[in-house]
Amino acid sequence: MHSYRLQGEIGDAVYAGVQLYTRGPGYNAPSANLSDTDLVGADGRVDAAIGGDAPGDGRPWLPLAADDYLVMVRIYHRTPPHTVPSFTIERTDPTPATPRSTTERAATAERFFRDEILSTLAVAEALRAAGVNAYPPADAPVHLPRFTGALFPTLDNAYDGFFVDLQPGRALRLRGRPPVARYVSFVFYDRWFNTPDFPTHRCYRTLDELELHADGTYELVLAPDDPGHTNWLDTGGLHQGIFAIRCLLPERRRLPEVEVIDGSQVRQP
Repeated sequence: MHSYRLQGEIGDAVYAGVQLYTRGPGYNAPSANLSDTDLVGADGRVDAAIGGDAPGDGRPWLPLAADDYLVMVRIYHRTPPHTVPSFTIERTDPTPATPRSTTERAATAERFFRDEILSTLAVAEALRAAGVNAYPPADAPVHLPRFTGALFPTLDNAYDGFFVDLQPGRALRLRGRPPVARYVSFVFYDRWFNTPDFPTHRCYRTLDELELHADGTYELVLAPDDPGHTNWLDTGGLHQGIFAIRCLLPERRRLPEVEVIDGSQVRQP
């Protein structure tokens, strides 16, 4: 098994983490993890060892299990960064690597692409079965998707979502108290788990971008057409898709109240 050295600089990011994945249940099952409190130095730099033995020099270390196959670096910003943080990873063990043939690489790429398509279908199917335009009750049956290759969950994130299916002229109104977490985002995806063209359609908002009521609560409106609301999530004209709340390193979270309303009933908070 090989060992690696990961180096980089996070800039003005509010979080950086490294997650390993194995091909266990769910295909992309999270394995070892390093959050930024254990990963990033006081100077904002990352210098971590992955695999092999613990370096013994104080550097953060992620052990590699036999079935681990992918390492992912996550960087979160409250606003889009002007420059993309740069990271490098290099193999540090002397064991010769066995390169894959072009045929093997093509077959791997084909399997990944196929699983991406099947998994998006399966996730949408599971969410629709659990509930439409609302969170399922706490005692609802758990619907596990048959394929989850497009999803890369991390031990530092909690996700809450449901399937959206709106009739023309209708909108979703969500009201709640903000979660307490390092980072929170509210996102609309199409049924393929892609966001609409986000530079054109404001299909996501971070908690920092929401206009809150005087009592600290929020109201969010999800709709295909602009309802004139400050906290509008633009679906890009789509009437079906997936809504999700992402909480990074959550301390407390509560699901909002969700209701379908007529678009003409939308009022400014």
